[in-house]
Amino acid sequence: MARTVHRPEYKRLLERLRDGRLEAKLTQAAVASAMNRPATWLSDVETGIRRLDPVELMDLCELLGLDLAALVAEWASEVRPKPSRKKLKPTGSSSPRRRV
Repeated sequence: MARTVHRPEYKRLLERLRDGRLEAKLTQAAVASAMNRPATWLSDVETGIRRLDPVELMDLCELLGLDLAALVAEWASEVRPKPSRKKLKPTGSSSPRRRV
């Protein structure tokens, strides 16, 4: 199976989740089973083959005893210590365009 290429920031998030699982002394199989997933599911997530959606991330954090907000805040400050993008300025109209 080919490995999906992800941005370094996403890979770092996966590393933080794996570290959290190891600190909780849980196996991949135990976590996958608790989430009603196949035994290979977490392995695929941790290696970047399968992406997590936000609800799965929230469930995984809860199961591992991680605070989702704290995890994301710490991760974001690590991978983006300074904002690297310009903020977008709103256009003249604040209401969405109507489709005709």
